[in-house]
Amino acid sequence: MSCTRITYTGIKMGIGWSTTSEADALLETALITQKLIKAVNINYSRDTVEDSGAGDYDKTYEDIQRDATLSIDGYDDKTTHELENIFDPDTEGPICGWLVIYPLGRAVGNAYEAYEVIPTGFTKGMEYNNKVAVTITLQKTGVRSTGTVSV
Repeated sequence: MSCTRITYTGIKMGIGWSTTSEADALLETALITQKLIKAVNINYSRDTVEDSGAGDYDKTYEDIQRDATLSIDGYDDKTTHELENIFDPDTEGPICGWLVIYPLGRAVGNAYEAYEVIPTGFTKGMEYNNKVAVTITLQKTGVRSTGTVSV
């Protein structure tokens, strides 16, 4: 059962990445900015289980577990492969890590969302003007946290 879909876009948006902890991702200075990221999509869902009784005319369900998948659409640099080196599950990169999304940029007082995620897919298109269109898919594992940038 899909519940909510959120899309972040904007000229100041950026993401941070760390393989160690949410706190490290928040302090990461190598922010991946809007110059590479077009949009971050978050699709929340909830698993259900049928709990109808034998005499019930209509089926009823209980919600049991929350889930989310994330996708990042953007452009990778043809020469540095910045996004591919971080998120491609086929590279020697991390198996999981913390993704921090800064919808309005990483300035003190701005909101953020943090997710522990596993990169599950990396799709890249044809190169044009030294950029390659990419889509990164990630599976949330664990809880989502929110806050405001303090440093």
